[in-house]
Amino acid sequence: MKFDDLLQLWLPPAKQTLSEWAESNYVLSSEYSAKSGLIRLHQFQKDIFDAFTDPKVKKLVCMVSTQMVKTLLMQNAIAYTITKQPVPILLVEPTDKDARSFAKERLDPMVRDIESLGKLVSISGPGKDATLTDRMFPGGSLSLVGAGAAGNFKRRSIALLLVDEIDEIEKDVDGQGDVVALGEARLSTYGSRAKVILACSPTNEHESRIAAEYANSDQRQPWVACPDCGARQVLKFGQVKWDNTLPVKKRSETARYECEHCTSRWDDAKRWKACNDVEWIAQQPFNGVAGFWINHLYSPWHSLSAIVEKFLGAKDDWSKRKTFVNTTLAELWRVEGIAPDEDKLYARRETYPYNDDAVLPKGVLFLTAAVDVQQDRLECEVIGWGRDKESWSVAYEVVSVLAADGKTPLPTTDPRVWDALEHRILNRDWHHETGATLPIMLMAVDCGFNAQAVYDFSLKHTRLFYNPASGLFVGSPRTVVPVRGGTDESKIVQSTSSVNAARKREGNIQIVTIGTHCAKSELYEILRNIKPSANGEPVPNCRHFPKYNHEYFKGLCSEHRLVKANGSHEWAKKPNARNEPLDLAVYNRAAAELYGISRAKEKDWAALEARLNIKTRPAPQEATAPQQPQKPNPQQAQPQQARRIVGRFF
Repeated sequence: MKFDDLLQLWLPPAKQTLSEWAESNYVLSSEYSAKSGLIRLHQFQKDIFDAFTDPKVKKLVCMVSTQMVKTLLMQNAIAYTITKQPVPILLVEPTDKDARSFAKERLDPMVRDIESLGKLVSISGPGKDATLTDRMFPGGSLSLVGAGAAGNFKRRSIALLLVDEIDEIEKDVDGQGDVVALGEARLSTYGSRAKVILACSPTNEHESRIAAEYANSDQRQPWVACPDCGARQVLKFGQVKWDNTLPVKKRSETARYECEHCTSRWDDAKRWKACNDVEWIAQQPFNGVAGFWINHLYSPWHSLSAIVEKFLGAKDDWSKRKTFVNTTLAELWRVEGIAPDEDKLYARRETYPYNDDAVLPKGVLFLTAAVDVQQDRLECEVIGWGRDKESWSVAYEVVSVLAADGKTPLPTTDPRVWDALEHRILNRDWHHETGATLPIMLMAVDCGFNAQAVYDFSLKHTRLFYNPASGLFVGSPRTVVPVRGGTDESKIVQSTSSVNAARKREGNIQIVTIGTHCAKSELYEILRNIKPSANGEPVPNCRHFPKYNHEYFKGLCSEHRLVKANGSHEWAKKPNARNEPLDLAVYNRAAAELYGISRAKEKDWAALEARLNIKTRPAPQEATAPQQPQKPNPQQAQPQQARRIVGRFF
């Protein structure tokens, strides 16, 4: 044996990069992949993987589109660490439920299918939940936790911290600070061996935490060479071109990527070839944090036609367009904080009956109500909801009761005021254009003022039901739920809690915290950009208003969003404006969310329409003068002849 050969026997083995280890060891499982067997990484994925095993990288930040690299990176980092460099690992998901799902759907199949892992990993920890989310292996452990409790971070010493979907996590965990800061505080024992992975699609500008982390990194971007001229560039959706003269269904088929230098057009074959030679170029100096950004234009699993088809289907729907920008393009959504123009909203009022004379338009399939509690009155708005979150305001009333002197309004602590609300609004059967009647399905009542009176009123009526699998849901008409405002930017329904009722035997009351910042941003985006069609066709997300007075629209547009220098923001009320109409719009949106408007399927909408004898959605027609729906005449038809529709619970 030669001396050089003998020397090689004494040298330590070459350290594998994560991509090398993955392609030699990582087995894709059929539970989460269309293909099973050893993984074969795409070139753009390899560089991201290898940043994990780069000893100079202390934090790895991935601001990426969905289904590109994020989850596989975390799985491979965990598997590599267990088999090659065992240390304590903490994986943080937005909720405990998410952590259990990751354990069942990703971790367990991975341990089963990768032989080297199966020999090392065992279940540990007391209790049923612990066995799902805790694993032991020689030299370390793996814990999967939800971010909702600061206690999940205490008494842990870890070397690898992985935080998934960071933009979905509350910014302040139990009042003890940011989730990343809490997690990084547990890394100190391991010093230079400690490593962090953060991954998520971006959300709102000035609010996205993954974007803030990426901004503090070296900001690597994927550059590709044009197959025709060779000039390198970062792929942007603005360079995707299609034929707008064709019918909508045919436009996406003509999609091509246009080189920003030579204007040549690439089909998918050319684009995928270009993306197979990605060069990651940092935009900022390296400071120990490697940041990666990439979108679906680099994906071998998404064709240009599919991307354009998704865009065309989302461009007229605010919420879908935001999802497209965040998850397909991996770009920040700019939230416009300017209030809508109250005069423009006033000018586009429609002529349908409302308040005491209300007849629900044909598109209304269920009703919600919202109540704002003041010292001497209750302000209430009733909104009808249809497909695609289209809505119609059908009543806005101030409920007050005068004292015996006939002049002084009773305070809202007096039960007689609440009796009037129940009689005038909650118990009313609302006439529908089809001849049927609809009840209010859910009434949301603000409990920020005179809370005990709100709780007492709630105790008299059906409250939200709870199912461990699906959470809170509406089980019967005229459900009443106390609500209060929160500051969540990403959720309409922020959280729930309970208060012990005055009489324990009647059970706890569920209080729903509303993400008012999210709801206001959504509402103002809709009011600024979406108008009713000229011929009465359905318009997704459109808000319809009857002939309310100008003060209503002034109140609806009474706040604006202020962004501070540090990136935080607040909603500020305009001078001399009452904001009850805005608050009621927010509470009604939350009520519709609780009823299930975002999770309703086609079969649910079809069932509601069938009960109202609405067989199909109206086909486009020539614009004609709208006919005024008529309220049924009690002298022509007895009240019991109206079909009373309860509706389907989503």
